[in-house]
Amino acid sequence: MKKQLVLLLFLTIFFTQHSAAAESEHKYYYDLAIQGNEQYTAGNYDSAITLYSQVVNANISSANLFYNLGNSYFKVNELAPSIYYLEKAQKLAPFDKDISFNLEMAKDQIPDRIEDVPTPILAKSWSFIRNLLTIDGWGIFGTISFCIFILLIGFYLLSTNVSLKKLSFFLSMGFLLATILSLTLGFSALNYVKSKNQAIVFTGSLSVKSEPKQSSSDLFIVHEGTSVNVLEELNNWVRISLPDGNEGWAPLEDLKRY
Repeated sequence: MKKQLVLLLFLTIFFTQHSAAAESEHKYYYDLAIQGNEQYTAGNYDSAITLYSQVVNANISSANLFYNLGNSYFKVNELAPSIYYLEKAQKLAPFDKDISFNLEMAKDQIPDRIEDVPTPILAKSWSFIRNLLTIDGWGIFGTISFCIFILLIGFYLLSTNVSLKKLSFFLSMGFLLATILSLTLGFSALNYVKSKNQAIVFTGSLSVKSEPKQSSSDLFIVHEGTSVNVLEELNNWVRISLPDGNEGWAPLEDLKRY
């Protein structure tokens, strides 16, 4: 019994200290982000970048943090890191209008004008519906729909009124379909995010090659800040594709994935 009490006391002290240390660390990086905001407001964008980067390097992810860092880089005319962090911000907050606007404004500075391959109407409609909510949003919607389905089934089984039984049955089927649809859309959104292995060009001008070697022929040129899809990696080279369907090989060191 005494050993158990000693162990319990030790665990209590350990977790209390660990929690206090974690809280202290959280406050430290929170204060850095606040200082970054102050430097940004004062127009000291290089100082803001230094402060925000310290927070990012601590593996802290936040749409606002990436948004502010992307804006800071844009202010000092560093296009590639600006687009890189704004893209990361948009992944976390896909419906934020400020992020979308600033990202498009940054992309307007890229000399390349790459047209997307036309998307079939059905695929475009499915994509529109899928993007109405985030992955977590579809999960929450599906959970709520399923709970309502269970309640309606219970009401159907317990009710003695024929009209109410019919109504609860048809409503329960509707919420069951809503549950299935939301889960399908959620998994579709998850697979879409996993399949989108994207990167930003971090060099002024990049000649995309026909093979993964410098001596191969040039296919086309992309410029700093261009977003590409990464298809495969081979010996420090990556095969990339553009929205217009063009594909080729580029050195991994000239790209940064997000």
